[in-house]
Amino acid sequence: MHIPLEEIKRKLEMKKQKEVKQGEMEKHIYSIGQQMKQLQHDISVLIPLIENLDGQQTKVL
Repeated sequence: MHIPLEEIKRKLEMKKQKEVKQGEMEKHIYSIGQQMKQLQHDISVLIPLIENLDGQQTKVL
């Protein structure tokens, strides 16, 4: 998964600050939601492939 440099910088700034601005929190929540959607998509693509593997191939996983 690729995380843009700006996203990393923003997360580091949030850790430094004691109080988080409303807008920053909303951006963070949106970002997490997008990452969850991407993971859900990736899983939905992988499940049929995994189900088609034979016994020997599943042992590798």
